[in-house]
Amino acid sequence: MQAGSLHHKPDGEVGVGHEDSGGSCGCGAGSGDVFRNPCGGPEPQEPTDDAKKKADDAKKKADDAKKKADDAKKKAEEANKKAEEAQKKQDDPKNWPARDFASAAAVPGAVCVYIKDPKPKKNHEAEALEGKEMLGNEEVRVKLRPFNRIKIKSDGSDGKGWPSEWLAHAKNGAVLVLFNSDPHSDPGKNAFIGMSVVKEKLLEMIDTVLKYEAELKAAREARAKEEAAKNPPPETKPEVPGLDMKKPDKDKNKKKPGSKEPQDE
Repeated sequence: MQAGSLHHKPDGEVGVGHEDSGGSCGCGAGSGDVFRNPCGGPEPQEPTDDAKKKADDAKKKADDAKKKADDAKKKAEEANKKAEEAQKKQDDPKNWPARDFASAAAVPGAVCVYIKDPKPKKNHEAEALEGKEMLGNEEVRVKLRPFNRIKIKSDGSDGKGWPSEWLAHAKNGAVLVLFNSDPHSDPGKNAFIGMSVVKEKLLEMIDTVLKYEAELKAAREARAKEEAAKNPPPETKPEVPGLDMKKPDKDKNKKKPGSKEPQDE
């Protein structure tokens, strides 16, 4: 080996070797030996410009995808927030619409009507029904969501056709009435809630009316299926010749002997 030849340094670089004295630099190399990679593999190479560009493009695409996902998540959260705000607005009895009795009863589903006398300046019953333990309670409002919720005045000025006895219940006060969608059902199933009713009792009444309404809905669907089975829709026949899969009658237009008219069968 020649003195001054290249040898492997501890950090993997290539440098000048020992003088020819049989010494060692601590890497196991003899005098003048050359080692370019301590692992014995090929020498590491710097990435090419093309490889760098591909890596940068891949990172940019990943960043763009993450940004799109974040934007989509933000939009979904904003939409959910708006929907929750709209739902809470509908839950507030102050925003319940007024309707005539006929239109309220025609809509499938249970009905909750809040009847309030507009004359008293201080309506204690209305204050109690709209309080935090009744219609102002979050749990009660959520429970009432399946109902068609309506608010009318007891004088009938903003809703026509409501039973007079219901309106009388709200005279000088207010009342909450829960009833189902079956006009022929037992009137005793209707629930009249006044200021003396506590929250737990109101929730129980709501559950009772909704349970009965579910039974009515199941019965209506069963009747509809029975009627559909009895009266199946008429079979539609193809109007295009040949699609009915019948073979044409070759003798239909055959002429009689000595006659210009087609021969009868």
